[in-house]
Amino acid sequence: MWEIYVFHEDIGDGGHAQVPRAEAPRGEPLRVSAPASRPVAWEHRLRDPIPARLPYDDNMLHEIRLDGSINVAPDSANRSSLLAEVLRALRPGAPVYLHGLSGDRPSRGTPELPGPAAAVQHVPATSEVVEELHRAGFADIRIEKLSETAYFVVDAVPMRELRIVAWKPGHRPKVASHHVIYLGPMAEVTDDFGTVFRRGVATPVNIHDWQLLSKGPASGSFLFLKPDGSALAESPAARAGATERPVTARGAA
Repeated sequence: MWEIYVFHEDIGDGGHAQVPRAEAPRGEPLRVSAPASRPVAWEHRLRDPIPARLPYDDNMLHEIRLDGSINVAPDSANRSSLLAEVLRALRPGAPVYLHGLSGDRPSRGTPELPGPAAAVQHVPATSEVVEELHRAGFADIRIEKLSETAYFVVDAVPMRELRIVAWKPGHRPKVASHHVIYLGPMAEVTDDFGTVFRRGVATPVNIHDWQLLSKGPASGSFLFLKPDGSALAESPAARAGATERPVTARGAA
C-alpha cells in the first residue's frame, strides 16, 4: 500500500487571468441527469469503519471490493459479520474481490510494519482467508495473486500480497441433469459444494454447477457432457491450456 505523487511541470498560467463574469440565464431549463436508480458496487478500505449493515437491500450489488479489510483487527466492530453482509447484499452470481496482506502461517498480535503498511492491524494466514470465505457461503474461490516475494517477515512468518475473488452462488437445482468427467492429473478433486470428481468417472451435477465449472479456469481439466450425451465445445480456457489451475481452494486430493 503506497501512494506516489509525481511532479510533471509548472502550470503556464501565472494566476493573472480575470474572473469570468456571470451571465443572466437565457430561459433554458437546467437539465440534470438523473442518478442511477440502483448502485452497482460497494468498496471498503482498511482505514474505513466497518458498518453493522451495508446500506443496500438484499441481492442488490453487482460487485464488492474489500481492499485491506482482511487486515483489520479481528475484534474490531462488525469485522466478524462483514462477509455475511457482503453475501447478503450481492446479487446471485456476483463477485467479491479481496486484496490485502496474508501470511504463510497464522500470526499473533499486531505486526509493526513500516510506512503505509503500519495501518495493518492483523495478518491472517492465506488458508484462514479462504476458509472464512467458504464458511460465509461463497463458492468458486480463486487465489488470483499470492506474491512470490514476501514483502515482510515478522516473527519468522513471511507475509505476501494476496488477491482473491469469490462468487455468491446462484440457484442450484436439485436435479443432476448434466455430467462432468474429470481428466486428471490428480486422482480426484472436490468443489466448494462437496462434489467429488474422480479421474475418468462421469459425475452427475446440476446445471448451475456444470455452468460454473465450465466457465472457470479449471475447465480444461474436464469434459462437459450435456443431457443428450453430447460434449460441450472446447472452452477458451481449455484452448489456452489452463489445465494446471485447481478446481477450488479446497481442491485437490
